[in-house]
Order: sequence, then C-alpha cells, then structure tokens
Amino acid sequence: MNKLRSKIRGAIVGAALGDAWGAPVEKLTHSEIKRLYGKIDSLNFEHYIKRSKTHGKGYGRVTDDTLMTLVLCDVYKELKTHLDAYAVFPLIKKIYFEEIWIPEYQKAMPLIERLFYPEKYIFLSNYLASKDPRSAGVGNMVNCGAAMYMTPIGVVNAGDPHRAYNEAIAFASSHQSSYGLEAAGVFA
Repeated sequence: MNKLRSKIRGAIVGAALGDAWGAPVEKLTHSEIKRLYGKIDSLNFEHYIKRSKTHGKGYGRVTDDTLMTLVLCDVYKELKTHLDAYAVFPLIKKIYFEEIWIPEYQKAMPLIERLFYPEKYIFLSNYLASKDPRSAGVGNMVNCGAAMYMTPIGVVNAGDPHRAYNEAIAFASSHQSSYGLEAAGVFA
C-alpha cells in the first residue's frame, strides 16, 4: 500500500511541478520566452531570482490548474466512487462556497476568484443556468482547462486507460466540449 500511495502522490506532485514550471511562460510566444530566458538547457534556473512581466504568476508557484486538481481529489474523497457529469456539483460547492489557499494572492479565498473564464463557466452553466451537466460544457470557450486537472481521474483508473478516458469525458462534459473535452479524456 505504501508503494501505491507513493505512486499516487508522485502523479499529483508531478502534475503540480509541471504546472509551476510552466506558469511563468504560459501564454507567451516562443520568441518572448527566448527573449526573457534565453535558451533553457538545464534545470538550473538562474532566472528564478530575476523578475519579469510574468512574475505575478510566480516562479515555482502553482496555478489554478493545480488547485482544481486538489479540489477534484477532494470530490473523490467525498463521493468515494467514480465520477460522472453530476459530480460537478460537489466540485462547484468547493470552488464557489469553500475557501482554499491561493499562493498567488497569499490568502485563502473561494477558488472561483482565481479561475480563468472557461473554468468560471462551470459555475455559470451548471449552477446559475441549471443546464444538464452532461452537456453544460457546450457553449464554453474551448481550451485545455479541463485536461489540466484530470490527473486524479487517471490515478483512480490506473491500469485501465479506456475507463479513465470514459470517466474523464463523462465528468468534463459539464465543463468542456469539442477538442477541449477530448483533451480531458486523453490526458486522464
């Protein structure tokens, strides 16, 4: 059991590390990254101490992607079962009505205050508009947002990629459609 827990922890921490490493360059073009950091050819990040226009995201700080991953872990812990589109309601409760520590702001607050528009759409379409969660992702801005927090679904379905894909598609249909939904399934 300790080996399994270690692997689960490794998957979640690995997702958080990737998020933190990528945050400073998110939405930047190749030429902007090259101008700010030069050629990156090692993990010795001397630029860590330099500030740039991306410093607000923080060097080594996780983003809303990791926070959504942690909230999804809490949803699994609460429901103690596999997820479908209707599992979005415990997720909404956690992102809108409960506080979580937001590293970027250095305080606890509802996660929805930190989310990007397509992730705020989860609350808008499922809670405020009362859409059927199985199709509530239709109309949202299509992006990779849902894929970015699917690690727990992959972990819960480890060894069964078909089930991981299907569960991610079922759950993320409350958030995304089109290739954004497909990305969530593939990532899980």
